[in-house]
Amino acid sequence: MSTTYPRLSQQVIERWLARPFSAESWAIAMGTRVVMLAAFICLSLSSQIAFSNIIFALTGERTVAHHPLAEYSAARQLLGGSILAPLLETLLVQVIGIYVFRKIVRANWTISCVAVGCIFGAMHGYIDSALVKLSITGIFLTALYVIEKRKEGRPIMMTFAAHSIYNTILWLARN
Repeated sequence: MSTTYPRLSQQVIERWLARPFSAESWAIAMGTRVVMLAAFICLSLSSQIAFSNIIFALTGERTVAHHPLAEYSAARQLLGGSILAPLLETLLVQVIGIYVFRKIVRANWTISCVAVGCIFGAMHGYIDSALVKLSITGIFLTALYVIEKRKEGRPIMMTFAAHSIYNTILWLARN
């Protein structure tokens, strides 16, 4: 009996080690998404800063846009700017926009991404350099949506999360 017990436990351990490791694949998938979110936020913020500096160097114009929620309480600003607006903009701009450009207009992914990003920027109602800065952010958000959609991931969730985190960082910087 003592000789079968070690063999049995060894077989159990070998089977356990040979099984598909779902936790590992989940961690890899989540790690990839965290890296994508971090890359989006870094690219978007750095491009906004660079664009603002270029505009200031060329024209002397400060590119600080008026915040439409500035008259509301901090809680309403955070709820509206970091949860409601990103969710609605993701659904209305990225989801519907990509669908329209890909299925109805039959544009390729790149043209769809740039067009939807520019619509995102224009939707905010700014003009001049603020419009360009928001369009750049919209292109990055739409690219994130397209990347997730093409790899059959969670495009709505990723775009919403990135937009929400981005807006929260901007809100924290203002307050």
